[in-house]
Amino acid sequence: MVVIYGLYDVYRGASTLSLAASVMYITFSRFIFALAVAWIIFSCHYGYGGVVNDFLSCRFWTPLSRLTYSTYLLHPVIQIVFAFCSATPIHWSIFNYIIWSAAFLSLSSFCALAMCLLVEFPFINLGKMLMTEGKGVRGNGKRNE
Repeated sequence: MVVIYGLYDVYRGASTLSLAASVMYITFSRFIFALAVAWIIFSCHYGYGGVVNDFLSCRFWTPLSRLTYSTYLLHPVIQIVFAFCSATPIHWSIFNYIIWSAAFLSLSSFCALAMCLLVEFPFINLGKMLMTEGKGVRGNGKRNE
């Protein structure tokens, strides 16, 4: 919470940070945030997560979790293609930023879904079939003789 909300007054302009405090925040904020996330994962794994673990373990996250890595891989490609295909210079405004962000997220998610359905899931199923075939088990569960 300190990493996220610690500079609230500074961003509002109500106070200022000294140079030493600024350096300390910049140096350690990402590391402390990573430690906080690691602590949440550790506590949830060993059964101390409580409500946080219940929320993060809900089944409705499963479809989204399967698409996030593909979305992560595809979104820079989509942004680069958009940038190189633009015939006019891109002018920044908050409205354009919101529209482009929504468009990039939607297009990246759609392409990630297509990539998962056409590439990832078939290869996962193929790997499962090869693993069961390699163990010598037929479809009915009996060993090959």
